[in-house]
Amino acid sequence: MDNVLITKIENYISKLYNENNPPENVYHNLFHTQKVVQITKEICNYIKIDSENREVLTIAAWFHDLGHIFTWEGHEDISIKFAKKFLINNNYNSTKIEKICNCIYVTKLDVKPNNYLEQIICDADLSYLGSDDFFKRSNLLRKEMEVRKKILFSDIQWLKLNKEFIEGQEFYTDYGKKKLDKIKKINLDKINSQLLKLQNMEKL
Repeated sequence: MDNVLITKIENYISKLYNENNPPENVYHNLFHTQKVVQITKEICNYIKIDSENREVLTIAAWFHDLGHIFTWEGHEDISIKFAKKFLINNNYNSTKIEKICNCIYVTKLDVKPNNYLEQIICDADLSYLGSDDFFKRSNLLRKEMEVRKKILFSDIQWLKLNKEFIEGQEFYTDYGKKKLDKIKKINLDKINSQLLKLQNMEKL
C-alpha cells in the first residue's frame, strides 16, 4: 500500500472538511469519515485483504462522503468527481480509480454491492448500526437531517424510521456478521422497546 499517497489523501480530505463542511453536518463530517476508514481497515485485517485492494478501499473510504460538504442528494456523484480528479492528478492507476469510484457509488443506500470490495465499504459505512454508540450517532443524524432536509421528526417517527432502516440493512462480510450483527440486533431491540413505551404513553 502506498502510505505516502494515503497520507496525502488524508491531509487533503481533512483540510476540505475543516475549511468547508457546514456546521449543520453534525453526522456527515470528518469524524464519520475517519470512523469509516478505521472500520474499513479493521475489516481488511479481519478477512486478510491484500495490500492493493486494501489501498483501493482505504482511498474510497476517505472520499466516500466528501460530497456531503456541498449537497445531500447526489453527494456520492460529487465524491466520485473529487476522487477522480485527485487521483488522475496524482497519476494513479486507471483500473484502480474505477474500483474506487465503484466503491464510493455503492454507498448509495439503494445500491447493492457487486463484489467483496463493495461489500466491505458498505459494511464500514453502516457499521454504526452495530456499534455501542448507535443512539448517539443516530441523534446526530436526526439533527442534521432536520436542518438539511427541513423535516421535523417526532420521537416516534424517528424510532420508526430507524427500525425500518435497521431491519432493511444487512452486513455482508464475515466481520459484519460476527462483530456487528449482534450489537445491531441489541440496538433494534432497544428501539422496539422505546417505541412501545412511547406508543403506550400516547394511549394514556
